[in-house]
Amino acid sequence: MANLFLLNSSVKNIVFNEFQEGIDDLISIKDEKQENDNFYKNDNIYYIKNFVDLCQNFSFENQNRIKFLEQLTSLTNNPKTLDELNEVFPQELNAFLGIDFSQSSINNNFCVYNTETFSRFKEYCFCLVNHTNFSELKEEVFPHLIFCDNSETQLLGFGNSKEFSQCLQQFIELEKYLKDWMEGNFNYRDLKENTSINISPESETTRNQHSNERLFDTINGKKVYDLHIKLGDGKRIYIMPENSLKKIMIGYVGKHLTI
Repeated sequence: MANLFLLNSSVKNIVFNEFQEGIDDLISIKDEKQENDNFYKNDNIYYIKNFVDLCQNFSFENQNRIKFLEQLTSLTNNPKTLDELNEVFPQELNAFLGIDFSQSSINNNFCVYNTETFSRFKEYCFCLVNHTNFSELKEEVFPHLIFCDNSETQLLGFGNSKEFSQCLQQFIELEKYLKDWMEGNFNYRDLKENTSINISPESETTRNQHSNERLFDTINGKKVYDLHIKLGDGKRIYIMPENSLKKIMIGYVGKHLTI
């Protein structure tokens, strides 16, 4: 989940046609946002001349622009800096919506004004995750991954290490792949062909002789995990698709199990 707040100063001192075009760019972001992304505004937007002009220049297009702005969730707070926005939503991923940030000192990675900059912000969010904030940010940064059993504890047990970074990179690549999974069942071969993830099922011999070591929690009780991602130094990440949710469960992160 990410919180994006409309910065009034970015829509205030621009000519009316640029305001209209900028709102259209913001509207286009709706097709890219995740279900748990939230868009906010402060109601002072209604007193800005460009908004008043929208209301006075009646057209179908302007009605859609007004509707978009009205549907943004209202906040009593009116943060103007990233620090202020982070105070409103602590321990969350936050950015600003707007049109013209040229007079702002806000880092460009947190300035969203079209689909391209929205994607840039989402990409940048991966860089913000580390072993100290993983638990707080995992559902926001990895909405398609479900950490089951002791997998999160096992991951955090690596601390600030090469192993943690290796796992994190695999989760990032997996999340990028999964966001386009809209229909059908998970296909590990397609994942392997289209990413750098080294994934495979267990051999029949291993399944027959050592399945008890691969019995981990899922959202529907314990099950035997078969698919695993191979890391360096003999480390493994065991995963299981939840096809009904279009998500992947992580059951185990750690050393090579018995084969």
